[in-house]
Amino acid sequence: MKRIILYTMIYCLSACTSSPKVDNYILYADPINELKTESESSPKVFLKPLIFPEYLDRPQIVIRTDKGQLEIQEFKRWAEPLKSSFLRVFKQSMQQQGVNISSYKQFRQEKFDYQLSLNVLHFEMNQEKKADLMVHWVLLNSQNNQVIASHIEAITLAIKGEDFASKIRTQSQLIKLLAARLATQIFDK
Repeated sequence: MKRIILYTMIYCLSACTSSPKVDNYILYADPINELKTESESSPKVFLKPLIFPEYLDRPQIVIRTDKGQLEIQEFKRWAEPLKSSFLRVFKQSMQQQGVNISSYKQFRQEKFDYQLSLNVLHFEMNQEKKADLMVHWVLLNSQNNQVIASHIEAITLAIKGEDFASKIRTQSQLIKLLAARLATQIFDK
């Protein structure tokens, strides 16, 4: 009889508790008003494997609270791995800028005008309502044996809004700005 009462109490307590709702987010590329279309004369860029910070390799969204402290948002998560999401949005944004970009060669003999290396140093939000992106990029010639341009790009945007959707929108805009700056470099060469 005591066991029945104990099991009933455990069942009732477990029924009363439920886990908080988990919100899932994804980075996205907004369509731009004046879309530059790819053509035969568009530069072809081979994107080398993306280097991404390991501390962001988790489903939970990370907020920087101090120089050496991070807050892991247990119930605010990425719907896809952040590195994959970043790469997808970057490629879409570059294509919107008129750059023909690919991270794989479809054919062995496929020719590219340039090769691009991206090392994301940080990509985060902080408690001061700002989103930061810092990327070391290197633009190489088609043979990958000469550096054409190299720069550490640091972009910061204010987050407009208190909700997480505003934060994700701002991070998506950071990637779009990075793509626009790199497209300008490529077209100026």
